[in-house]
Amino acid sequence: MADWISLSTLFPILLSYYFILQGRPNEAIIAHSISFILDTLDGYLARKFKISTEFGKQLDSSIDILNYLIFSGLFIFNFLNYNIFITIFVLSITIGAGILRLIRFDSTGIFIAENKKYYLGLPVPFVSFSILFAFYISLYFWSGIINFIPLIMFVIAILMLTEIKIVKNYCQSIGVITSILYICLSIINLTK
Repeated sequence: MADWISLSTLFPILLSYYFILQGRPNEAIIAHSISFILDTLDGYLARKFKISTEFGKQLDSSIDILNYLIFSGLFIFNFLNYNIFITIFVLSITIGAGILRLIRFDSTGIFIAENKKYYLGLPVPFVSFSILFAFYISLYFWSGIINFIPLIMFVIAILMLTEIKIVKNYCQSIGVITSILYICLSIINLTK
């Protein structure tokens, strides 16, 4: 069942790509946020019903590449790009670091210490969350943040490959809350 939920995220992922290519960032953000919520749901169900498999982990990581890394690259190219060559260079580093992060996670899993579950390194969903946060900053407060997107992406790439411990439940809660907030902001933007 969890694998089917993982596969169901492909529809909103591809829909988000379509909206990006059509120059419709708000619709892309809504579709992307829905795919994050479905991704979280599939992991929750796999753990709750103890149906987690190696195949499911590989499937989830493959979908994460599409959902968080490729989405972020397309979004930056279309809405937050000020220099194509710098953007391509930094996105290559970020996507590569994200893929390495996912491979490491698939082989080592979650780190457990003092009865808490941790991720080692920044999880890949934070790539897209950071990009969308910068997008809203550029819309509402300061358009100059676009000049700092390459630096932001480079820092995120480094953080994904570090050994810093990040509490798992905290990450998921922030992700769901952030997704709901992004959906609300996008709907507000669409109704203006």
